Amino acid sequence: MILKITAKKEKPFIGDEGDEIIYFWYSGLREEDGATIKFGSLSGDYEVGSIVDILLEKSERIVDRKGKKITKYVYKEVKI
Repeated sequence: MILKITAKKEKPFIGDEGDEIIYFWYSGLREEDGATIKFGSLSGDYEVGSIVDILLEKSERIVDRKGKKITKYVYKEVKI
């Protein structure tokens, strides 16, 4: 998928073994149709304004919002 990066945010979290994992959240504009995609990545290499060809995996999560369960789609980078 080809995206133009429009935003980047570093948001570390604590892993299962108690170590800090540096993680990044990006927003990107999909070139083919202009849709905005938000995705997570372990890589901090992408800069705002750059155009990247990236492989993303889409997954579903069920979240509870004020007693109502909704489906949320999450994208994350897949490294080959």
